[in-house]
Amino acid sequence: MTATCSRAAKFRIYPTAAQEAFLWAQWGAVRKCWIMAPFLKKHYYRTRGVSLDLIHEIKPLIA
Repeated sequence: MTATCSRAAKFRIYPTAAQEAFLWAQWGAVRKCWIMAPFLKKHYYRTRGVSLDLIHEIKPLIA
């Protein structure tokens, strides 16, 4: 019988004002991509009858 121990660590960061602005901008970009990817997939399927692969085909369209 093996004993397993699960451990967790919590960290808190205190970014500078410039770092905080950068992080919020990154979050906005990620959010936009998160919303846009399913839209593009659905749009291409409706208009062209093609189902796009998220990694290989949608990622370049968003970039």
